[in-house]
Amino acid sequence: MKTIDEIRRDNIAILVEEHGGVKPLSVKLEKSEAQVSQWLNGSKDSKTGKQRGMNSDTSRSIEEKAGKERGWMDHEHKTTDSYIPKSKKGEVAARIVDALTSEAQQDKAIKIVTTFAEPEGNGGDAPPQRAAQ
Repeated sequence: MKTIDEIRRDNIAILVEEHGGVKPLSVKLEKSEAQVSQWLNGSKDSKTGKQRGMNSDTSRSIEEKAGKERGWMDHEHKTTDSYIPKSKKGEVAARIVDALTSEAQQDKAIKIVTTFAEPEGNGGDAPPQRAAQ
């Protein structure tokens, strides 16, 4: 089970992605880029050697400024391991398919992805295409 600091760090990563980087998020939160980076990376405090976390008051302020509901920072959402921005999903799927070793595996993967891909309006992601070899 993740600690509250780990959950909040994952959620800062989601906010960084949603806002297009550390700098835009720092502007939105009215914090320095260094502060946001320290939260994101869990930088160690030079005095204590412990990873920096964020307290509840800071978390509530982040939620308010980022337009999230109260308590959002304290709950697991999509983690950085599984969170892929919509604009990158096709690219990531294509890379996964290309990493498979045999053409048969690639064909099966493309069939699976295509079967489960749902067309989306307004510029949704297209099913992945295997890169030319």
